[in-house]
Amino acid sequence: MKVKNLKIVLSFLFLIVVIGLFKLQVINYSYYCSLSKENRIRINPIIASRGDIYDREGNVLAKSRLSFNLAVIPQEAKKNETLLADLSSVVGISEKRLRNNLKRNTINYFVPAVIAEDIPRQQALYIEENNLNYNGAIIQTAPLREYLYEESLAHVLGYVSKLNAREYKKLKYYGYKAIDLVGRAGIEKSYNSYLKGEDGGFQVEVDNRGRRLRLIGYKKPQKGKDIYLSIDVGLQNYIYSLIEKKKGAVCVWNPNDGKILAMVSVPSYNPNIFINPNDEKNKEIRSIFSSPPENSPLLNRNIQAIYPSGSVFKIVTVMCGLETQAINKQSEFNCPGYIRLGKSLFKCWYRKGHGDQNAVLALKNSCNVFCYKVGLKVGIDNLSDYARRFGYGDCTGIDLPSEKAGLVPDRHWKQKLYNERWYDGDTVSLSIGQGYLQATPLQILRMASVIANGGYLVTPGLVNRIEDVNMGVGKIESCNFKMENLDTMGEGMDLVVSETGTGKRAQVEGINIAGKTATIQNPHGKTHAGFVCFFPYDVPEHAMVVFIEHGGSGGYEAVGIAQKIISYMKEEDII
Repeated sequence: MKVKNLKIVLSFLFLIVVIGLFKLQVINYSYYCSLSKENRIRINPIIASRGDIYDREGNVLAKSRLSFNLAVIPQEAKKNETLLADLSSVVGISEKRLRNNLKRNTINYFVPAVIAEDIPRQQALYIEENNLNYNGAIIQTAPLREYLYEESLAHVLGYVSKLNAREYKKLKYYGYKAIDLVGRAGIEKSYNSYLKGEDGGFQVEVDNRGRRLRLIGYKKPQKGKDIYLSIDVGLQNYIYSLIEKKKGAVCVWNPNDGKILAMVSVPSYNPNIFINPNDEKNKEIRSIFSSPPENSPLLNRNIQAIYPSGSVFKIVTVMCGLETQAINKQSEFNCPGYIRLGKSLFKCWYRKGHGDQNAVLALKNSCNVFCYKVGLKVGIDNLSDYARRFGYGDCTGIDLPSEKAGLVPDRHWKQKLYNERWYDGDTVSLSIGQGYLQATPLQILRMASVIANGGYLVTPGLVNRIEDVNMGVGKIESCNFKMENLDTMGEGMDLVVSETGTGKRAQVEGINIAGKTATIQNPHGKTHAGFVCFFPYDVPEHAMVVFIEHGGSGGYEAVGIAQKIISYMKEEDII
């Protein structure tokens, strides 16, 4: 009986073994065969370089340098429990951090996952030379972004950083990897699809100890496309050196085609801190992102900061008067230093008054009273309409992300927002660029360039060409202004930089400059200083806006900076 029972038990156990073998070798054959092949065949990705970025003369602004990354095969790390601890002692990174990186970057148990980036060359060579002691560890080379001019060009170029977990989850189905870099601002973001290369890689067969036996397949990585900007890096750096301790913006461009030679915004930041962040860099990054929006170094004040336009808006007011025939070139208004509306007194900046003023003299002297009277004569509907014709209240269309549109107020806007009607006092304030009006420095530059180029609204651009493909110029549309009125405006702006004009500090020997100053009221402290100009006056090739927050008088601070920039351009034969 006992023998019979033993035979039954043994038969049952044998049946279990047979079923297990059948399941292993027949039912799950494909799975284990695939697992075996994956264990035998290793895929090593080769990260493609991003395209380089150059200035107009071919000087490198952003490039990719070679770096060494430490990766491990997750399956090997699972089998060898001390692997991460051993590697931690070599690279000087905690085992906990290496383990977290492994978890984040694991795609497949047999595909290498990066656990440490940009390790020193000596460490990479040591691990490679002692590969048998670190079975499952692989040294990979990868391109790393490098910005050569740091703060000076940060707002033009932007920066790149790795995908966060939420972004990776969304983009992994489009071929992105957890370690991929993407453009976050500036040219890097606007032209990310051109700059991003196509990754390659190779497949190798390994033995049971992870040693390479033979190369099975290879795909060459494709570098991203190189981009050539219209920026003059020498001029860019010079302007940054002039204003780096201030807060504001400067932009220089060609008023005829919109190509930008320099665009500087301060305060700025070093885009290199976002590349392979460490504890020290993370501290800087946290400081940047914790700054109030109005003080953020990430804010490109040329296109993202909005201010009252100030006295440069008088160009719009006077032009509106001429175009609607509310005034002509000879029309005069007397400036006693103020006008009275009901119980309110609206003063001119020159308290003694300018006396009799026409369109040309009013621009030269920046007379408030003349513009008050023109504004009242044309009315808010015409004034807001001509502001929009000059490009206010709309994005310029520059090839940079996150541009602000600003605001052109009118009676409908005020009724809707405040449930109040529009008053003559509102029109008076708008006529000198104060009140509800909001504009970016680049919009102001675009507006003044209409006078410089003969009446055209030009779309700004930063890219000359991508590889060998010329990008041409942006949209250029006529404002349909009368040439005699444009000439009158140019004549007045020319006198602004004369011996007795408000912008006389901008004078540069041998160059005739036309401009308009602005001292912009600021409820939060010292006035802002602004100046917009174009030169040479007879055949304008360049236009510039200078805007300094809390800079005081536009005729002093902003104009003084502009004079230095124009002098530099003359000395360097840019003009």
